[in-house]
Amino acid sequence: LADSKYAIAVEHCLGLLLTSYLCDNFDDQKKLSNIFKNLQVKPKPNIIVQPFINKVYDTSRYSPPPKFTTVLSVLQSSDYDVLNCLIDQRKIESTVLFNNTDEGLDWVQNKTVPNCVKGITLRGDEIFVNKYYPQPNKNVTVRYLAVSLESQIESEKRTLDQLKQSLNTLSQRENEAEVEFDNIDASLDKYSAKNKNLEYEKSVNIAQKESLEKEFRLLCSEENVAVLKEEVEISEQQLAHRSKDFEELNKKFQSQKTVTTELSNSRNEIVSSIQQLLSPLEKHEEELESFNQIKTSSEQQLLSYNTRLQEFESTITEKSNVLSRLEQDLNDSLDKATQLCSERIETRRTVKNIENEINQIFIRIKAEKEIRGDPVLLQDKYTKLKTSYIEKKQLFDSATHLLCKLREMVVSRRRAFISFRLNMASRANHTFKHRLSLQGFSGDIVFDHKNHTLTITSCPNKPNKVTPGSNKQLSGGERSFTTICFILALWQSIEAPFRCLDEFDVYMDMVNRRISMDFLLKYANDTKTFTQFIFLTPLNMTNIASRDNVTIFRMPDPDRNQLTLDENCRIQNPQN
Repeated sequence: LADSKYAIAVEHCLGLLLTSYLCDNFDDQKKLSNIFKNLQVKPKPNIIVQPFINKVYDTSRYSPPPKFTTVLSVLQSSDYDVLNCLIDQRKIESTVLFNNTDEGLDWVQNKTVPNCVKGITLRGDEIFVNKYYPQPNKNVTVRYLAVSLESQIESEKRTLDQLKQSLNTLSQRENEAEVEFDNIDASLDKYSAKNKNLEYEKSVNIAQKESLEKEFRLLCSEENVAVLKEEVEISEQQLAHRSKDFEELNKKFQSQKTVTTELSNSRNEIVSSIQQLLSPLEKHEEELESFNQIKTSSEQQLLSYNTRLQEFESTITEKSNVLSRLEQDLNDSLDKATQLCSERIETRRTVKNIENEINQIFIRIKAEKEIRGDPVLLQDKYTKLKTSYIEKKQLFDSATHLLCKLREMVVSRRRAFISFRLNMASRANHTFKHRLSLQGFSGDIVFDHKNHTLTITSCPNKPNKVTPGSNKQLSGGERSFTTICFILALWQSIEAPFRCLDEFDVYMDMVNRRISMDFLLKYANDTKTFTQFIFLTPLNMTNIASRDNVTIFRMPDPDRNQLTLDENCRIQNPQN
């Protein structure tokens, strides 16, 4: 462990995996099971089968951020396959360690730790997103992840010595308390004897007083009065002195009684504390006995292992000699093999299988020689075909690369064309609306590029008039004006050196004809490019004045008396 404070949490996380064994394949598992069976190991340990890859999994995608401590980050192991097994079995890369329960509940159950499967506190509490399992055993100790078994035994011995010292001090204190109790009992007996003597003296004094009073009554003569008074005063003084001594002794008795009760209470407390200390001491003594048994068995196993080690060393020396000879033979065989194949092939097959395969290959080679001919000629033919294949493959790769580039270019041009087409349609629609609005009309051009259709709608902006759904309800002049606006919108979006219109004002009245003609002349005058506009109309154009950039040509009237083609032919050929 990188930090020993996580020992309990990591042991709780790994559980029975700490006493399990890991094998590369099922054959090794079977051999290990037989070993356990022969040695009569009870209980039988778990055996996990997982292929060895000799590198640690990449868990960066499934690990929490570096500021959180995971079980994988605190484990230190030189065996990568063991770490991979723990990752597969317990997901130690996603198990976060917390210092206390509140911190773990705050982080895990609020889902603020990414890639966290569960959290474990230092005392072994398990925290999930919606569940919490506290550690039921409060006195949890580290069993497997300690520094070593000997150091753990030494620490237990030290704790046992400390407990023995504390037990000795408590026994000394108990002996001192018993001696003090004996002294107190002796002093109490002494004071009780004094008290009894004082009470006896008091009763004697009272009896003497009564007898003296009786004698005083009997002897009331004047002769003995003075003597009796003096004796009475002396007796009273002695009685007062005795009563003071009695009160002092009673106070001392009460104080000693309170001290005795306090000492008895402290003695009971000391006895209870001694019993509390003795209960874990007994447990530690049992553990020490178990450790001593383990130590003796380990020493016996060590002796047997030493004897076996000596036997193994002797066999190793013999096998090393054999190994050196076999290595020499192997090097000779490898030199011969490298002459045939420079790259070594790893395999688990036996030598006999390989030799059988080599013999089969030789037989096939001989048969192929008889069928196909000389292998040298085949090798030359193969090299020529391979060079031709490489050249054609390079041409194919270059053509494929060019095709990919052309496809990308076609896709980009198609996107540009679609964007350009949408912009041109929007521009034509905007120009069409603008031209209509100048004459008080409203309309719209709808370009349906998917169905390849064009829809034009137009209507005059008149009050109390319903907007028509199509241009069929418009008059001829209104439709012609709408057509002029549509043509101007197309001209605004498409450039051409020549632009011609024929009979565009046939169905217009004079007002729309004049407005349309003004639109066309103004657009032609405002056009900055070198574009020639040709307008053909059968109507009179005398209302339009000639300008520098406007020329009006009037065609002569047609000859109404000209003949048809058949009549002309008959005149030219009268015989027919």
